[in-house]
Amino acid sequence: MATVESYLYFVSSIYTITKYSNDHQHLMKILITLGSAVQTDWYAAYFFLLILFFQLTLYFLIGHYVELKVDEMYDTINSVPWYKLPVSNQKEFVFLLSRQQCPLTLMIYGFAPLNFTTYMTVLRGLYQFFVLIMQYVS
Repeated sequence: MATVESYLYFVSSIYTITKYSNDHQHLMKILITLGSAVQTDWYAAYFFLLILFFQLTLYFLIGHYVELKVDEMYDTINSVPWYKLPVSNQKEFVFLLSRQQCPLTLMIYGFAPLNFTTYMTVLRGLYQFFVLIMQYVS
């Protein structure tokens, strides 16, 4: 069993590295396309930017949707009349309540939640970096 767990940990770490690299490249594509759209009159850059921002928004939209569903599940669990359940089911309900204390959240590489607040932080950082580069180039 230890080999299966080590294999899953290895696959998870490889996926995290790959996803991090993919997201880093995605943000670099946005920066380069923004720069080329500002510096030249390349109109295809605007369409490409639209697609890139759509992909980035979709990525964070999935995390926001999961967060909403977890909140909905939390409200549903709290509205159950547990005192009317049989004693054996009450014990299972206590287990469910204890599991509910640390809800499922999608994370970005284990350090930031995948929600709209993080999305806006990423966009703000992207904009600040772009302005910094444009001030250096100009």
